[in-house]
Amino acid sequence: MARQTMKDFIAANGITGKATWTDSNPSMPDFRGDHWRMAFARTDEDGKRRRLSVVFSKGYGLNGKPATVEEVMTCIVGDLSYSDMDEDEFLRELGYTDEKNGRKVYRATCKLAARVRAFLGDLADEACTVRSDD
Repeated sequence: MARQTMKDFIAANGITGKATWTDSNPSMPDFRGDHWRMAFARTDEDGKRRRLSVVFSKGYGLNGKPATVEEVMTCIVGDLSYSDMDEDEFLRELGYTDEKNGRKVYRATCKLAARVRAFLGDLADEACTVRSDD
């Protein structure tokens, strides 16, 4: 049986999102591109409304094309697997040669992953098994 796509996972779990243009990404102050704030929402199995807001950046070559729920969710769910690594493994796996910058990125990745896990709750592990829509 084929793994479900991120689009299917989002639909099956009632995840919604709205992208709003923003002028910068605080995590990437030197990045030149389009920046979007994605506001996610879902209702969990206990009826609790969960929300998550993240800033997502895309290159200028996309001519202002807004971020989609699927691409941002795919990206932030990918960070979950990196946050399971220890710092040294993260640096090696992602090829960081600038250790100071790599450790900064690692800490930011772990911080975001904790927020994503809180938003997804029991769905976090399942989200890591879906395939991208590409």
